Amino acid sequence: MPNFISEDQIEQATLHKLQHEHGFQLLNCNTVQAEDLNDRSNRSDKREVILRDRLKAAALRLNPDLPEAAIDKAVAVLTQPRSAMSTTAANYELDSLIRSGIQVEYENDQGRTWLTDKTWIINP
Repeated sequence: MPNFISEDQIEQATLHKLQHEHGFQLLNCNTVQAEDLNDRSNRSDKREVILRDRLKAAALRLNPDLPEAAIDKAVAVLTQPRSAMSTTAANYELDSLIRSGIQVEYENDQGRTWLTDKTWIINP
C-alpha cells in the first residue's frame, strides 16, 4: 500500500516550519460555528485571508520613514479584490507586489506630493 500524505499533514508541517524555523506567529482562527467572527483575527468576513491589521503593523515596522497614509495606500493595493482575475494571474500579481514592493503617492507635512521608492510589505 502506498504512503499517503494528507493535505492537513502538509499544512501542519508547513506551519511548524514557519513557526519554529522562521519565527512566524500563528493564529488559530477556528471557531465552533463557522460564521462566528469572534476568532481574534479582526476580520469582517471569514473569506478575508489577509489579516489587514497585522499586515499594516508589519509594513509600518518595515517602513518607519513613511507616513501612515502611504502605508494605508500600499495595504489597500495589496488587499484589493482580484476575483475577476484567474487564480494564477491574481497569485502572480500578489507575488510580484510582495517581492518588488509597492509604489504609492502621498503628501508630506508641507503638502507636497511624493512617490515612494518602494513600500515593503515583507523584508526585502
